[in-house]
Amino acid sequence: MDNKKNILWLNYVKAFAILSVFLIHCSNSYLQTSGALNLLIEPYYVNAFFFVSGYLFFRKQLSIPIIESSSRQYLVGEGKRLVLNIFYRIMLPTILFSVIEYLPSRLLRGMGINTSDFLYKTLGGCTYWFTAALAVAELLLFLLLLSRQRNIMLYFLFCCFAALLGYVMVSYNFTFFSAYPSLPWQYQQGLYALLFIGFGGLFWKYETSITKWINSKILIGLLVLYIVLVLLYSDKFKVLISVLDINIPGICISLLSILILIEICKRIPSIKILDFIGKNTIGFYFMSGALPIVGAIIAFKFSPIPSLLGWAILSGVSICSAYAIVYVLNRFAPWVFDLRKCRKREEL
Repeated sequence: MDNKKNILWLNYVKAFAILSVFLIHCSNSYLQTSGALNLLIEPYYVNAFFFVSGYLFFRKQLSIPIIESSSRQYLVGEGKRLVLNIFYRIMLPTILFSVIEYLPSRLLRGMGINTSDFLYKTLGGCTYWFTAALAVAELLLFLLLLSRQRNIMLYFLFCCFAALLGYVMVSYNFTFFSAYPSLPWQYQQGLYALLFIGFGGLFWKYETSITKWINSKILIGLLVLYIVLVLLYSDKFKVLISVLDINIPGICISLLSILILIEICKRIPSIKILDFIGKNTIGFYFMSGALPIVGAIIAFKFSPIPSLLGWAILSGVSICSAYAIVYVLNRFAPWVFDLRKCRKREEL
């Protein structure tokens, strides 16, 4: 598989995942119930992001010549770039959009302004749990990469151990700050997320062996199996890292859903809109909370009784609005997603 096509399907997976996030957020905000569509989406809609992040992370960090550099070379070279990317492209945008959202969010909910709550939601990384957890997970992997080990199984076992550690900490109510259990930076979700990041790394390593036997007929069979399992046994599958509610059946059904999504995306021809969404999922993610909530408030004024048609319209408007906002930001203020671009513009 050529590299360009490889990137294309990865972007499609991320695009479908973030679109699913909008569908669920609109459902939760407007319909205020979890229907069959939510059940079918939940196993992959966020877990696929961590899976793809693991695929991309290990594909780069374990590639030659990066993995062949010494610890010192890595620390001042690619390792430094990795940490800076985490800081500038994940952490700082998370803080920035948390600050922007904080005041309107509080006012819409009729809540007052509180300094400690403001710091918790912004500098504490507790408004956008996904990017906070991703930052924690990748920083932990960076520390392990300093060992300069090349075997993907070592990293996978580390990810499994970290997820198990997170499970034990949650089970025994261990927290660093009793008043704010998710501090620092949604670390518990970050530990859970490492499991899917690790599976993403394994998939990168053994992709050809895993997917070579999946033809169109088998893919359809897997899709039917997935739908039947979810609809008949939805109560058995715990898949939500966001609320630390995940179990082994949930992990299995999530991996099945991600595999199906990947194979579907590999069969999709070039679609520029999907490619754009996939390349800018972080920006869309920052819009996926506020837009459905504001849209639902407006929708209830016109239609007090929720309906599937209203949900479909709200979802479409929210996604189109997010597309427009992200497009404008990328064109006129790209620094909001990476403050280093401000410095580059000044240099020009």
